[in-house]
Amino acid sequence: MEDERKQVLEMLADRKITSQEAHRLIQALGEGSDSISGPGGEGEPPSRREGSATGGPRGRGTGRTRGKQASSWRLLGDEIRKLLKEALREAKLVTREVSGEVRDGVYEAMRESRGALQAAFLEGREAVQEALSESRHAMETAARGARGAREKHQVKGIKEFVVEESHEVEFSDLAETVTVSVGIQNGSISLHTHDGDQAQVNLVKRIRGQLEGDDAASRAEGIVTVLFGGNDLNIEGAKQFGGRHAVEVDIGLPARGQYNLNLDILNGGISIRDLTAERAIAGTTNGEISIIDIVAEEIKAVSANSRITARLRSPNIQFNTTNGEINLRLPDEAAGQVRLKSVNGNIGVSVARPKGLSLKAETQMGSIRLQGLDEVVVEDEEKGEYGYHRLAAVSPDYQRDTGLRIDATTVHGVINARRG
Repeated sequence: MEDERKQVLEMLADRKITSQEAHRLIQALGEGSDSISGPGGEGEPPSRREGSATGGPRGRGTGRTRGKQASSWRLLGDEIRKLLKEALREAKLVTREVSGEVRDGVYEAMRESRGALQAAFLEGREAVQEALSESRHAMETAARGARGAREKHQVKGIKEFVVEESHEVEFSDLAETVTVSVGIQNGSISLHTHDGDQAQVNLVKRIRGQLEGDDAASRAEGIVTVLFGGNDLNIEGAKQFGGRHAVEVDIGLPARGQYNLNLDILNGGISIRDLTAERAIAGTTNGEISIIDIVAEEIKAVSANSRITARLRSPNIQFNTTNGEINLRLPDEAAGQVRLKSVNGNIGVSVARPKGLSLKAETQMGSIRLQGLDEVVVEDEEKGEYGYHRLAAVSPDYQRDTGLRIDATTVHGVINARRG
């Protein structure tokens, strides 16, 4: 009996029968041969009889029949409520299962995404390293080619003519600052001091072409222009000659003078030795910068595709290289601010005995080394993936106003701070 009743309720839940049909089926199961259909025919409400519909006298047994019908309706309602409760419990279980599956799916997607990002980072880092290496190789090849072409005296019938030229420059007052500016292409710039009171400017001009005699001398004369007056010396190279010319500039300055230097060259090196300057700026592409035994209030140097080498005393030093290393040596009791930055190059700095030392260094795809600096204490250090290394160290006697501060940053290079 219970199974048949459940089948009726399931048919009702699936909307295969109406609630009145379900009621009649349940009553039929409970009463056997009793019928719930009156003379009114199919679909008539079970609580209505023909006699009551006309307002006439009720038939015998009507009260008993209506009681049975009400009991059947209550039974049907109880069964429907039970069915709804079961459906709600099943829905909650399904919801929990779906939520768990969704959560697991999200976690799995996050893991896959993290793995994809790490793989992409590794591929990107390798691509950057390869690009930097190719760039360095290409620029070094171009520089060697330019130097080789300049050094050849005769190539396929094209001759190289050499013209030497000298100037003596007398400044108006060596007690005042003297400004020296040089800007050329293809060659070299060299500055140093001597004991005289005049500046000695020596030029070696080289020009290649199918020229003879006076024509060659005329063309060589326009390679570079020397202008001076008062406390200014300006040497400017011509740009229209391109790679067919070169000029070597050698300037001897009076040792007792104080100078502002602004030196710039494309395809060549710069050398500065044994002088005192208020301010010195040096920039080169495809050439080395060498600054030896200089005392300056401020000095800046920028090099592309070559190194910077310096031994000097200055409270304000800024060196920057691309595809080249930096080597700096500081004297005893050095003080001030030193900023060193390189891309695709190592940084080496040697300090003797500074008046207190503060060092901050950071590298990507490299490492940081401290050698012989026993007095410094590492206050903060971080090492990460793919060669990331950051370090901050300070000596106990460091004072910001009188000590030496070094900031060094490089990408794809080693930073080495040592006693020297």
